[in-house]
Amino acid sequence: DQALRMIRLIRKRAPGTPVVVSGCLTRIERRRVARALRGCRGAVMIGPKEHELFDEIFRPEKVRFRDVRTNLYKDRYSSRDPRLGLYQILVSTGCMNRCRYCVINKAKGRVVSKPVEDVIGEVRRGLELGYRDIFLVGDDLSCYGVDLGASVGDLLEALVRVEGDCRYSAEAFEPAGFMRHMDGLLPALSTGRFAWIVFPVQSGSDRVLEAMGRSYTRRQVEEAVRRLREAAPGMILSTDFIFGFPSETMKDFEASIDMTRLFDYSNFNEYEQRPGTPAADIAPGDMEIRKSMVLDFLRKQGSQEEVLTQNRVLPYDAWTGRDDDTKTQREAVRWTAEACDRFKRMLLE
Repeated sequence: DQALRMIRLIRKRAPGTPVVVSGCLTRIERRRVARALRGCRGAVMIGPKEHELFDEIFRPEKVRFRDVRTNLYKDRYSSRDPRLGLYQILVSTGCMNRCRYCVINKAKGRVVSKPVEDVIGEVRRGLELGYRDIFLVGDDLSCYGVDLGASVGDLLEALVRVEGDCRYSAEAFEPAGFMRHMDGLLPALSTGRFAWIVFPVQSGSDRVLEAMGRSYTRRQVEEAVRRLREAAPGMILSTDFIFGFPSETMKDFEASIDMTRLFDYSNFNEYEQRPGTPAADIAPGDMEIRKSMVLDFLRKQGSQEEVLTQNRVLPYDAWTGRDDDTKTQREAVRWTAEACDRFKRMLLE
């Protein structure tokens, strides 16, 4: 919805300008994107694995998009947005799962991983730039490396050997894959170098987990969390829950609410049908009750920013933006102004 609103806004402010839309949405909701672009001069959609089309459209004179790559990724997938106070590295994309609520496989396909040595090289570049919080991103980090003959354990082991004063955060580890590799992951996690990881459980009900196509049980998650707490007591553990999945009962939903006690931070997402996923079937009145309970829980829990900064995962001022006198905030203002000017020039040219 946000992407479609942005397309309409660009068309309103720059009528007649060609629009290029890239990313997963062009595969997941292709018809909706096409409708938003209808009547637009020169509109193009580029899927997640069609990056060579950028060169055909923009015809760069100096560096071609297809030449900027290591495996299939390079620096263009890493960001040093100072508003977040961390250095982000995309280490893999795609997944091996067949969850019934998700369309990542449809959009991105199977896992493609960045080689360990390239990830380490980006970590070192982040350190050279002065960043100390390194944020690792993947659709499912648990299956990192399957395309390279490696594993996520190999990656974590290499990361903790990097010299320098840095901490890692990682999003996200699918629980079943994580538990398969757990014995190999705990030594790296127990070093204290990992400040925060995301472990998306999705439901506290075994019945709903099975309906979702998740291949683990609540008891297995509880045991995994227990082992994580023992190995890395100072690490923040957060999770995600989906509520309103088709056939979910109030008892199932309450099981998810109850399971939040295992985590430092729990995020809730309302189930929405995607192309090829089951139709929502929870009565509107029941969904309103659940939404109210979720909002009440979130208010009591506090925001993710509050949880992370309270536990000193990220610099307080860098995350919240409440201290305008810091170097980080001055850089953020400069970065934002430059980005806005660049975007305006793109629209007006």
